[in-house]
Amino acid sequence: MVARLAGELPVKGCRVRVRRSAQVMIHHERVAASASRTGRVWTITIDAGLSRGELVDALIHEWAHAHSGDLTHSARWGRSYAAAYRAFHGTA
Repeated sequence: MVARLAGELPVKGCRVRVRRSAQVMIHHERVAASASRTGRVWTITIDAGLSRGELVDALIHEWAHAHSGDLTHSARWGRSYAAAYRAFHGTA
């Protein structure tokens, strides 16, 4: 999954790490996934309890944050999300 996104929609200038965790927390709330950046490394953390479909959705969502360089849900993130979705699912 990650290789497909990395090959079709690389994150320029940064390395992306994807890991699964028993719990993903943001501001004391449990979430399905998160993305964060430290220097030139983006870390995508995904809840290990997700189903395959949820995992794919979370990965595409968080990959769009890394690709756009934006932790918000801006128009730039939205374009990256659409591109990540097409890249993963092979749609034009």
